[in-house]
Amino acid sequence: MQTKAKGADYQHQLGWDYAPVKQLTLDNLDRPAVAALLRQNLPEQTNDPDFIEQFYRVSEGDPLTCNLLIKALRSNAITPASLSRRPPGLAEFVRDWGDSLRKRRQASRPIRKLLALCAAAYGPLSSDDLQALAPDVFTKQSDIVDVVRDDEVARFIITVGEHTYVFSHQRLREVFLEQIYPPKDRARLQQRPIDYGKAWYGDRSQPLSSYLRQFWIAHLRVGGEWELMTRVLTEIVPSSDGQHSYQPWQTARYAAEGSDTGYLSDLDILWDWADQHNNLGLALRCALIAASLRSRSGNFTPELLVQLVQVGTLAGA
Repeated sequence: MQTKAKGADYQHQLGWDYAPVKQLTLDNLDRPAVAALLRQNLPEQTNDPDFIEQFYRVSEGDPLTCNLLIKALRSNAITPASLSRRPPGLAEFVRDWGDSLRKRRQASRPIRKLLALCAAAYGPLSSDDLQALAPDVFTKQSDIVDVVRDDEVARFIITVGEHTYVFSHQRLREVFLEQIYPPKDRARLQQRPIDYGKAWYGDRSQPLSSYLRQFWIAHLRVGGEWELMTRVLTEIVPSSDGQHSYQPWQTARYAAEGSDTGYLSDLDILWDWADQHNNLGLALRCALIAASLRSRSGNFTPELLVQLVQVGTLAGA
């Protein structure tokens, strides 16, 4: 389940700010529903009413916690008898998992670093991202592969595509970051993605990583880096040949996405902030940039618009 504020953040990250999206709340399961779930997944245990009662107590009827408990019971990571000794709730389940990892000394530092960086991230991190964020820990790609192959890590971190990693559920990321990760280290951890983006923007000689393209502006917003965001989203610089000028962030997003939707979504964040702080100059600048980009579609001929609509259809190429 997500709060309304967090749901709005996810909607923005998907570029759905103005889409007809409805947010639904997933209620916890009641005791009969949990019993039915156990009959489907752990039928050999459901003859024991005490087991069902303890499972319901520990899971609190939360669907995600139920799923994690069932997987742990199936793999013998926990035993049915141990349920009576476990505290309830998802946070306690994740904390117990973290404690079991800390007790294992081998490869503990790479595991901790991977979990921390994935918890601070708003989306999947590639191996290149991880190496850039923690070059002292992940000197080569195989270091990361070794970590994610660990059975205990693989329970919560999944591989998306090729060499890209993320918590298997957004709530696991939130619990780890907000309730398990040491608060005194949290600010320094959350600064890492911001610095990662700063390094790219200061140089801009390398391709923009997919992660930074999608989430760096969100990190700047959460970090209160409004001055830097203003520069990134509105700065116009001369091209290498000195003949033209361009907006680096818009150019990088357009090159990867083929449209200005992502850049305009980022610009909306800055524009809203300018409106809220009565910064009329910045708001006007955002409005002029947005109007300039959106006016491009007004220059299309009807024939070209028809051809664009047909792309990807049976009538198109």
